[in-house]
Amino acid sequence: MGRIAGRLLMAIGVIHCALFLWWGRRALVAIWQDGFFNTIDPHKDRQMIFWSLCFGVLAIFLGQVVSWLEAQGKRTPAFLGWEFLALFVVGGMLMPYSGGWLALVPALLNWLPAQKESLG
Repeated sequence: MGRIAGRLLMAIGVIHCALFLWWGRRALVAIWQDGFFNTIDPHKDRQMIFWSLCFGVLAIFLGQVVSWLEAQGKRTPAFLGWEFLALFVVGGMLMPYSGGWLALVPALLNWLPAQKESLG
């Protein structure tokens, strides 16, 4: 299957960052104009952009690790697959009309091989 799970996670992170950089451009400009330091709280729009971008960057980082493991011929640990599944299922339930369901694909690609290994 190659390095598909890691690359999917990285792609999801890049798309997430790109969308929120576009949608949050006004909030990001306001953060910059206010001097950057300590400019997020108590503004809900700025908090949303900040955490959305943090998730996107984290997805890219995790995708790089998963991709590196896949390139080494190693499987990601089963707990990581379980955690991905839990995070994205809960996220999808809380926000059903989001792209969160797309992240189930790399989550399953990480979880299924670990399950086969533990059964086999």
